[in-house]
Amino acid sequence: MIAREKEQKELNDAFNDERAQFVAVYGRRRIGKTFLVKETFEGRFSFRHTGLANADKKQQIAAFKKSLKKTGMRDSSPIKDWYAAFDRLEELVEAMPEGRKVIFLDEVPWMDTGRCEFVSADQAETGDCRCVNQSICLVRNYRRRKRSPDRFIDRQGGQRGERLRDEVRQGPVRNHRR
Repeated sequence: MIAREKEQKELNDAFNDERAQFVAVYGRRRIGKTFLVKETFEGRFSFRHTGLANADKKQQIAAFKKSLKKTGMRDSSPIKDWYAAFDRLEELVEAMPEGRKVIFLDEVPWMDTGRCEFVSADQAETGDCRCVNQSICLVRNYRRRKRSPDRFIDRQGGQRGERLRDEVRQGPVRNHRR
């Protein structure tokens, strides 16, 4: 990967830390945020999910359930809301073998479809996972730092402070020479 050594080092430092980590990767659209995370953690993902563009809550949760099943979830009972969805994710992660776990949520703002309790459920789950399982490295992608991540990480009682380890801002590549 060209000219992304600093960002890759930040992500790898989070992965190699003994404590639970929450890393927000952000930057303008089409800058390569998803590519950066995929290249850095290739082969190390424990769970990966991408939100759906222009989808409602029911479609988002159905897609999340499909990602859970691809990762090994056996429970086929319905998932009615984001609280239940994150409970299933926690159960899945707890059943995984010992060792570092990378959970990657891509296009997080798309999953928060209006008044669908995504943010509250996500914040509750992130806090619980962090307390229960110190082996988690949670990575999230956001489009712009200006607005999107703030909704998820700057809220009162949210994931700021101890929970947010790092914000990896990905800007354009400028004048890179080999």
